[in-house]
Amino acid sequence: MASLDQAIVHAEPDYDVAAKALDHGHALARLALGEKEGVFGANHYFSAGRFDGPAVHGGRHDRRPRGSSVVGMIDGGVAESAMPEGVQLERRDFGTKRMGITDHGTAVAGLLADAGVSRIAAANVFSGRLARADSVVRAMGWMANQRIPVINMSLAGPANPVVSHMVSLLEKRGHVIVAAI
Repeated sequence: MASLDQAIVHAEPDYDVAAKALDHGHALARLALGEKEGVFGANHYFSAGRFDGPAVHGGRHDRRPRGSSVVGMIDGGVAESAMPEGVQLERRDFGTKRMGITDHGTAVAGLLADAGVSRIAAANVFSGRLARADSVVRAMGWMANQRIPVINMSLAGPANPVVSHMVSLLEKRGHVIVAAI
């Protein structure tokens, strides 16, 4: 995430020592005390947003993009076959294992295409049914490097200081973050 002048550092605990000495919150507090700068948080897991509409992947639709807009989405995988002619889809996986196509990610991309978005940058952050905070942050860094002006995030999970910090950084640089709640 060089364009944001940020780095992700994983601190993997020695669980035998950590279990005897500190709980998770105390360990993070001690880590933060030793640093002058930085944002520290647990590598929380997030779940996908829920989509109750019909699945849209599997066939091309008769939609046509009406504009030249670009939107990024941080969600599940997207079926390229569901995108109408003229919509450019760039996909990238950030999960720890390949999840593949999801109804939710494909439906969100379809809604964006219906709204006239002509280029969609789709970041699949899920591994199975969950996404780790570091996967979300790396996807946000990719969006920043691609200069994606609007980023839609469809996630459910706990407040996370590292994700919140990245949202603030992106907003300060002019990105618009849309969070589905």
